[in-house]
Amino acid sequence: MEDSDSVEVREARDHRQLVLERWRQRRNKPAPQDERLTRIREDVKRDRHHDHRHAKMLLRIAIPVLAEVAPVPAAIILFAHGAVAMHHAYRAHQLANEVAGSDEARLILDEIHDTIDDLEPEKARVLIEQLMHEYE
Repeated sequence: MEDSDSVEVREARDHRQLVLERWRQRRNKPAPQDERLTRIREDVKRDRHHDHRHAKMLLRIAIPVLAEVAPVPAAIILFAHGAVAMHHAYRAHQLANEVAGSDEARLILDEIHDTIDDLEPEKARVLIEQLMHEYE
């Protein structure tokens, strides 16, 4: 990356990966368990989410539950895996650094929930896998 105000050339930062690494360093408690996520975890374990329509349905169910029980981890995981645009990078960094909280995370989750129908099939499958991996 070149910067007209700098004489040094440096590598671009991967903000998605930086947010995820920072959050994992600071995380001090296990992800909360919620019975409403049990069926979703079971469907993912049985690979039913490989049908993109089913994966999207699972996301539609999981995101509101996660917005209630664990909005910050869910928003960070989904941001890190490219579910929302980079304009949320600042907000995601704030979440990972524990400067922002649940309300900010829910803004990200609301945007993701609104765009589920537009997700590429593979992206929907990966997102629900990543979420359920975190909440095993």
